[in-house]
Amino acid sequence: MDYRDSHNRHWWKSIDWNDKLAIVCTGEEDVEVNWHYEVCPKCQGEGRYVNPNIDRNGISPEQFAEDPDFADQYFCGIFDVKCNLCEGKRVYPVCSDEEVLLKIHEIEQDYADMEAELAAERRMGC
Repeated sequence: MDYRDSHNRHWWKSIDWNDKLAIVCTGEEDVEVNWHYEVCPKCQGEGRYVNPNIDRNGISPEQFAEDPDFADQYFCGIFDVKCNLCEGKRVYPVCSDEEVLLKIHEIEQDYADMEAELAAERRMGC
């Protein structure tokens, strides 16, 4: 799966953009935490990336050579789409509380494991 196709679930339950506070569900309870901005991990701070439908399976140098107009359009950003994680802002809120951040990562890993298991079951016809 292409990283640009990944499901975008936010780590917060609710967020206050002015006071930089967020409510996070840690599994046991809801916790209020501070947060800060970091460069968006999906678009690397560009706010956009090439539409994955264009180059998901890769593009060879031969394909660019066969169609120079396509190559020009590709490198000029014609096929770019707004980042679906930061919504084009180039930065993304990150929890400032290390303990809560670890819990968020555990929850995200559990979710990813569940999605992988469901995908494997679908491939097996279950």
